[in-house]
Amino acid sequence: MARSWSAYIPSGTLSAFNFLKPPELTPEQEQLLAEFVEKNVGITYTHESHFHLLSKLWDLSFPNAEEKPEQHDQMWKRMGFQGNDPATDFRAAGMLPVLCLIFFAEVYRFYLSFRLAERFSAGIS
Repeated sequence: MARSWSAYIPSGTLSAFNFLKPPELTPEQEQLLAEFVEKNVGITYTHESHFHLLSKLWDLSFPNAEEKPEQHDQMWKRMGFQGNDPATDFRAAGMLPVLCLIFFAEVYRFYLSFRLAERFSAGIS
């Protein structure tokens, strides 16, 4: 029997996204997912190699923004990062969270826009 992709996500993490129905995976898809996770979790985020991915995430999140944040910039907090350097939020997880956020921003653009607007209306910057 094929396992759901949610088997790879820590328990309780998906509760905020219970509206998402994870698909069942075929054995081939399961293998591809396992390889993808193995390749991307062990890769440490570095500004030199991966900052373009954060820039892409910014562009998807704020498509009409005239300004873009630098590598170390207060503007990252607008997206929900803890500090001026988003890399500190990734820690040992490597590149996988960055790629997941980009996927989410591409596929669930409307929901992302809604959540960011909600943050601003609540006074969270």
